[in-house]
Order: sequence, then structure tokens, then C-alpha cells
Amino acid sequence: MTVLTLPRVAMAGALTVALFSSVAAAQTADGKFVLLDESTLASIKGRMAEPDVKAAIDKLLASADEALTKPGPAVTEKTALPVGNDPHDYMSLAIYFWPNPKTPDGKPYVNRDGVVNRKEVDSFDAPRKDRLINSVRAMALAYHFTGDSKYADGAAGYLRKWFLDPNTRMNPNLNHGQFVPGVADGRGYGIIETRSFVQLVDAVTLLDGSPSWSAADMAGFKAWMSEFVDWLQTSKIGGDEAKADNNHGEWYDAQLCGLAKFVGKDDVVRRVASEEGARRIAKQMEPDGRLPRELTRTKSMHYSLFALDAWFQVARIAKTSGVDLYEYQSEDARSLRKGLEFMTPFMLGEQKWTYPSIDQESYSGYAGMFRRAAKVYNEPRFEAVAKKLRGDTTNVEALLND
Repeated sequence: MTVLTLPRVAMAGALTVALFSSVAAAQTADGKFVLLDESTLASIKGRMAEPDVKAAIDKLLASADEALTKPGPAVTEKTALPVGNDPHDYMSLAIYFWPNPKTPDGKPYVNRDGVVNRKEVDSFDAPRKDRLINSVRAMALAYHFTGDSKYADGAAGYLRKWFLDPNTRMNPNLNHGQFVPGVADGRGYGIIETRSFVQLVDAVTLLDGSPSWSAADMAGFKAWMSEFVDWLQTSKIGGDEAKADNNHGEWYDAQLCGLAKFVGKDDVVRRVASEEGARRIAKQMEPDGRLPRELTRTKSMHYSLFALDAWFQVARIAKTSGVDLYEYQSEDARSLRKGLEFMTPFMLGEQKWTYPSIDQESYSGYAGMFRRAAKVYNEPRFEAVAKKLRGDTTNVEALLND
């Protein structure tokens, strides 16, 4: 088989990704999922009697069983209506914005970076969206591992309510995402809130073929996602987010690539991924792997890892469409690998993090990124970070990232 590879070092800013032939691209695809790995799912299913795996599945089933006791959420349940008064429009408050103490009505709201305005944020659609994704994913995985149709029934009900039922469905846009009172009725930054739709479409794929989720259901769901992919590319808000030169830009690309992959728009995946290195990595990363825009944030370690995680998600998706972003390298050696190499001594405790950091959060959610990078680059130090971050091994997320 012939594989066409461009030179690894860029010439005068040219993009240096490996572009595979269409035959090779088809053979490198990971099957029917966007991010889930079929061989990993099969391995988990074959090891369900092992203590750690059994404990993880038990926790998953507990979450799925809890979801079955609750009605599915809908965007139409909010009490405050967005501009235009359409309850079907998703609406969320910018999480770090607070009432202005210097004005009687609190407007315009002011930014307190890293400090979540939880009370007001929870009044809008973001918590319902999160419950939808977490619940459907738990029930779909529970159905896959047990074959019990009650979990497929539950997941299908949630999905129809949010995406298909004319009375409760969400409009396929984020025109009012992360609005700021007194500033904007919606912003490009709101698009990051649906980045987990990529995990959701994999959960829906787990339901494919179940009597609970018909061909008509799948067609309707894919039509919704196709409209949303078009909105991401053609709306002003989508265009604003595409121009973002920090983690928001990366997550825009990751979401667009993942959802485009799901609805069969591989041309979109190849276009975005082929531009990713020169457009973002070469411009947003320093030669030593630092991400300056993230290092100024109050949660600088989190946002540095968060941005890299988005790039690795784009790379995973792009590889199945024939673009190898893992090996991109600019003329002055900026690359995905270099970004992880910069973070590694801090993650291993070899160096002290001296950038702003108001958070004391766990970074276990990034273990999977380092695990995948260890495999891609055959780098033991990345594997060491993955093992250090992995934490609780008795959960399905840890198993899925193995």
C-alpha cells in the first residue's frame, strides 16, 4: 500500500501533515465510532468478571439505574426566555460573569476569571444539557455491556425529548450560549459547552440496531446534527469561535470534526485538520511547547491541559479521515508532542508550576490523553504521567481510556 507523506519539517509555513490515500484512510479508520474504540469495548466486555472491571461496571449501572428513575431533560423547561422568546433555543450564562457591584441593576456583568457564578448558571440550560449527555452515555454503555433493553429504552427517551420531539426539541443552534447580561445576548464562547456532543453521538451509535432506537430515530438525530454542523460553519457566532486563538478555537475544531465525522462529512474533517497545524499549533504554541494564552489564566495548568486535549481529539478524529496531525511540526518545532513534553515535568512533580493557579482540582481526566500519546509516540514518560493521573481504576472512563 502506498502512503503519501509530506516532509516533516515545514517549508516557509506550509502545513506538514501526512495525507493518506483514500484506500489507506479507509483502512486506518477506527470503525463506526468517532472516539470510542471498538477493541477496547470488546476487551472490557470480555473482562467483566475481573474485580476492577466488575466494580466499574457496577458503578456504571448504578448511574444508569438512577437516570432511569428521572424524566429526560429539555431546553423548554427553563423559566427565563432568550431574546426572541423561543424556549427551544439553548440559553446559558457565561460561567465566570457576575453582577456589577457598581451599578443598580448589576449590568453590565463583569468577569471574575475562574470563579463560577454557580447559582445563576444553574438557572439556565447548561445543567440540563450536562444531565442529558451523562445520563444517555451511562445508559447506552449499560445497554452495550448488559444487553438489557431497559437501558436502551431510557436513553432513547431522553434523546427523543431533547432532539426529536417537536414540543421539546432544542433548535440546532447556540445563538444564546454564554450570554452576558448587559453585554451580549449570546457569544461564540458558548459553543464550547456542547463539546461533549461528540461523546453523545458515540453513545447514540451504541444504540444503533436496538429495537428502542429505530432507523427513523437515527435519521432524525443525524439530520439534527447535520443542521448543527452547518450552523457551526455558517453562523456569525460559529465564525467568531472559529477565530478564537485559545482553547476555545481548539475545542471548536474538535467539536466540528467529531460531529462532521458522525454525519459523514469527511471533507469537513479533512479541511479543518489539514489547516490545524499551521493555523493553530504554529501560532498559539511557543517552540518549547508553552501555550501563552492559557498561561495567563487563573487556572493556567487546567487550561494548558484542556487546550492540548482538544488538539489530541482533533488528531484522533483526523487520523481516521486520512490526516496525521500527530506528526505535524512547524519550522521551529512546535508540535502536539512538544506541548506534552512541556507539561510532563510538572505533571510528574519534577518541576514546580509557577504560573497562576487558583484551583486545586484533580487532573485525572487528562490521563487518557497522556495514555494515547504514550502509544502514538512510544514515549515512557507520557505513560508515567498517565499512570500518575489515572486515579481510581474502578470506573468505566479509566477503562475506556486504556
